Amino acid sequence: MFRLIPILLILGLIFLGYSWLKKQPTAQKRKAIMQLLAALLVLLLVVLAVTGRIHWLGAALGALLALAKPLLGLLPQILPFLRRKSPPSRSAKMDTAEAAEVLGLQRELQARQLNRDMVISAHKRLMQKVHPDRGGNDYLASRINEAKTVLLQSIPS
Repeated sequence: MFRLIPILLILGLIFLGYSWLKKQPTAQKRKAIMQLLAALLVLLLVVLAVTGRIHWLGAALGALLALAKPLLGLLPQILPFLRRKSPPSRSAKMDTAEAAEVLGLQRELQARQLNRDMVISAHKRLMQKVHPDRGGNDYLASRINEAKTVLLQSIPS
């Protein structure tokens, strides 16, 4: 009976962790998994320390492992020479040829058959693939939006 209670407790925690993980947005699943693993590591170390199977110093060192990622994030603030240099930003405006290349409409632009519906459908098709809410990234989405704007402005109404 005494061994049944911890087993039921562990199964309940696994169920709660799994249901919490399912509720997380797709873009944040990796971060949520890392948080869940860190919490499990800390919980395991506390249980081992309380039951006397691990020395309290070992538990403290193990807990520091769980906190290593946030602490490493603070290092560039403490030591400025560790900061990453940001890539040069593109300040030049996109031209129509580059915009057509981004949306995959080079042939239509060269043949002067480009129309508003083609631009909108190409934009929609690409955004469904690279939208940040679907696991894409912000940079590609902004480039596609910029290409749509440039091409729609270049098409006479």
